[in-house]
Amino acid sequence: MPDKNFIYTDLYILIFQAKIQFWEYILFPVFFLIIFYLARRTQRNKINANFEYKYYVNGLLFKMLGVFCFCMIYTYYYDGGDTFVYFNNARGMSEMLFNEPLNFFSIMGGNLSSENFSIFAKYNYQFFYWKDPQAFFVVRLTTPLIFFGIKGYLLTSIITAYITYSGVWKLYQVFYIHFPKLHKEFAIAIIFMPSVAFWGSGILKDSWTLAAAGWLTYSFYQLFIKKGKTKYYFYFVAFFISSYIIISIKPYILYSLFFGFVIWFVFYKFKAVKSNFHRVLIFPSIFMVAWVVGGLILGATGKIIGGDYENIDKMINKADVIRRDLVRAEQYGSNNFNIGDYDKTSMMSIMIKIPQAMTAGLFRPFLWDVRNIVMLLSGLENTFLIIFTLMILFRRSPMFLLNALFDHPLILFSFVFAMSFAFSIGFSTSNFGALVRYKIPLIPFYMAALFFIRHKQIESEKEKQDKMGHSISESVS
Repeated sequence: MPDKNFIYTDLYILIFQAKIQFWEYILFPVFFLIIFYLARRTQRNKINANFEYKYYVNGLLFKMLGVFCFCMIYTYYYDGGDTFVYFNNARGMSEMLFNEPLNFFSIMGGNLSSENFSIFAKYNYQFFYWKDPQAFFVVRLTTPLIFFGIKGYLLTSIITAYITYSGVWKLYQVFYIHFPKLHKEFAIAIIFMPSVAFWGSGILKDSWTLAAAGWLTYSFYQLFIKKGKTKYYFYFVAFFISSYIIISIKPYILYSLFFGFVIWFVFYKFKAVKSNFHRVLIFPSIFMVAWVVGGLILGATGKIIGGDYENIDKMINKADVIRRDLVRAEQYGSNNFNIGDYDKTSMMSIMIKIPQAMTAGLFRPFLWDVRNIVMLLSGLENTFLIIFTLMILFRRSPMFLLNALFDHPLILFSFVFAMSFAFSIGFSTSNFGALVRYKIPLIPFYMAALFFIRHKQIESEKEKQDKMGHSISESVS
């Protein structure tokens, strides 16, 4: 292995070598028109039988805008970043295919041995992610796209955005299937949130995990809730591949999703209980079942994953290491925050940090945390989230909010996932630059739950007004 100083020196070379080339700007309109044509054809073929496809093209265009802005900011504002490291490694891998095909396929299969490294090093200027299988998995996913993108960073990025859009779209379809009247609200929550389009479109971990989370949720619905007989094997494969992608990149997302899935499934079985009040009463039992089953799933997947995700104790240690690492100003800048110290060996000490961690995961950076233009965009979006949340919280009573959450298993799942995920990233992250990226999987679920509660509030107020109007008309007559 090369020494650390050599790695940092060549990272500087890497950044300037991997910039967008002039010829990519010439070809960008061609690639864009091809993608637009494919999207329009898909929309025309589907929209007659599926009304939700009215948003398909506009959603993809919004994602294309997001990835273009992402590439411009990382190229001309940040002047480099980890997205270029992923790309450059993938470009080096593409050169290996023709010169060292056996080693190429061995590495693509996940064999990061010393022998393969000696070959890999000949085609790459840096080795940051070789010892990080989770980060290098993004390199493996990006490598095939390099060929379609003609080894250009911008072109490969828009292809990545086009492919990962499918997961976002599938997530939208899950909510549309259940609540078609809220098609516009859910489109805003899932497709048209700026931070999701920006951070969830480029060559990053977050683009792939967001897409995989969408496909996993859709596949879970088809396999375990709808239980449709058509395309059963397709959804099974999609479920497996999506789980594999998340496990390979960010296993903690899978834990939060599976915990929510168990609640969704068990609560779905209790749908015969018509009273929301009684549903709230039996929720502790459902929660305990989800906790036990989720623990079994966590243990089983932990043994498969191994390493820092093998059990709860190791995950807590991993989170603490990440949190402490992200406060290093010389490496990550000074945009840090701190939820306070805790005893990682004490579950009570960790639980006390839940409010601070959830608040950070959901709503930070605040506007007063902003230090640059990218953080300003996140700060403005978070301000909207805070105002929207407060409007819903104070519009009706807490019991109404509980009833709304328990009105449908999908909404309860979305809220549970968003809260648990907000805690996990708020607990383990201490840098705003990382936080704004890590939090994007929870935003669509959280916003969808808020829009549903708002819809229930409006419906309830209309019913109340109708009853008052009916009573007045009867008294007059």
